Amino acid sequence: MSILFSGGKSRPYEFVHRGRPPTFEQYPGRGVLLLSPLDTHEELWLAACLEELRVPTALLPLPLAPAKVRLSLGDCLRLEVRGQEIPVQRLGAARYLCNLECPRPPGISQVEHDFDVSEWRTSLWTLRENLPIFWLNDPYRAGVSRLGVLELARSLGLRTPRTLVTNDPLTARGFRERVGPCVVKRVGHSFPTTPQGDIFPIFTRRLTLSDLAAPRLSACPVLIQEEIPKRCEYRVFVVGDEILPFRLKVGEALDWRELGAFAVERQPVRLSEDLEDRLRRLVRAYGLVYAALDLLEDRQGAIYFLELNPNGTYEFCDSLVRPRITERLARLLAAACR
Repeated sequence: MSILFSGGKSRPYEFVHRGRPPTFEQYPGRGVLLLSPLDTHEELWLAACLEELRVPTALLPLPLAPAKVRLSLGDCLRLEVRGQEIPVQRLGAARYLCNLECPRPPGISQVEHDFDVSEWRTSLWTLRENLPIFWLNDPYRAGVSRLGVLELARSLGLRTPRTLVTNDPLTARGFRERVGPCVVKRVGHSFPTTPQGDIFPIFTRRLTLSDLAAPRLSACPVLIQEEIPKRCEYRVFVVGDEILPFRLKVGEALDWRELGAFAVERQPVRLSEDLEDRLRRLVRAYGLVYAALDLLEDRQGAIYFLELNPNGTYEFCDSLVRPRITERLARLLAAACR
C-alpha cells in the first residue's frame, strides 16, 4: 500500500445524488449537455443559471444512474435522460466534469464498477467525436500532467517548487537531503473508493523520514515536492479570458481542502498584470476554457505556481464575486448555443 494511504486525516466525501429533469421540451433552441459523474452543487447551480437564461439543458449523471440514461452510438446516435429523448441535433455546447471518481453503487464488486466506469468514459469520448459542438472543457484536454504543467509554467517564467516523481527510496532520500523538508502528493488526479463505495480523498501531507525507510514507498510512484513555508495560498479561476484570484488564509495547514473549503478564510484579490497574463497563457496553452490554479506565497512575498486543475471546484468562492463564477460559465455555454 502506498505511503499516501497512511497517517492522514482523510475522510470519505459525502454526496447525495439529486437528479434534475431535462428542459429540452420546455425551452426552444439549441441547448447544453452537462456531463458529470455526480450531481455536484456546481452542476445544479449551472443548470439553474441556464434555465434562467431559457437555455435547454440535460444533466447526465454518469455512471451512477445508468437506468436513467440510455446512450446509443454507431449505427444511430440516440440519447435519453430520465425518460426524455434529447434531440442531439439541438445541442450547441457541453460541459464535461470528470474531476471526481464515481462512488460504487451497492450490489456490484469494485472490479465490475471499475470496468463500468472505464466503458462509460470511453463511450463519452466517442460521443464527443460525434458532437462537433463547443466543449467546456474538451474531454481530450481534461488530462493535465502535474509534471508537464510545472515544466510549462517554468518556461513561462513562473516560479515552481522543486519536484520529483518516484517510487525509488534511494532517489527519494537523495532528493530530501538536497532540498530539505518535503511534502508528498498524488501523481494523478483520481481518488480511490472505500469498500463501501465512498470516494476517499488523499490530501497533501509532509514526507517523513519513516516514509523514506518504509517498503510501502515502492508500492507506486508518488510526487515529492520541496515544502515552501507559506504566508498564504491562492486559488485562481480562469473563465474564458477572465482571471478571478482568491487569497486563502490556511495557517499551517498543508492542504486547505482537508480543513473544508468553506472553513477557509478567503477573499477576492488582484494579482499583478504580469502574473495574471502568464497564468492566462498557461491555461490557453492547454486549450482550456476553464481552469482552477493553485498558487502559494512564501514568507518573503514570492509567489509559486503549484497546480492546474481543468475541473477544479469553485463553489466555495462562487458567492464572493459578481457575476458569480456559475453565471460566467453559464453565459459562455449559452453564447455557444446562439
